Amino acid sequence: MLCATSTTPSGPAPGRSTPATRKTLARLGSAQAQADYLTHFRADSIVLDAELIRRELTGGAPVLVPRRYVAEGNFVLALVEARTEPPTANYDLFRVQNGKIAEHWDVLSPIPPRNQWKNANGPF
Repeated sequence: MLCATSTTPSGPAPGRSTPATRKTLARLGSAQAQADYLTHFRADSIVLDAELIRRELTGGAPVLVPRRYVAEGNFVLALVEARTEPPTANYDLFRVQNGKIAEHWDVLSPIPPRNQWKNANGPF
């Protein structure tokens, strides 16, 4: 099932999706009318809906917190804190080709409690 998010004067309204099912699309008539309707689905609206669900499930606390991005040539390294149990430092390396991710490598490293750190630098 797809969902279309309504918009407000300030932009997309999170959590106000209207389901688009075979039944609701059939009411629009022709395949062209259905395709025209679906062009109004916005990626940013879908992301806002996903964020609303995440906030509802986690009480608002982010689970993945980007800490740093480093790019050189066609490689991008993302350092991300995963606020999971146990917490982890995620290091994701992407190789980009023709504007798309061609390869991906990752390392997930548990973050020990602060009193077990070898220095005050932390994992990031």
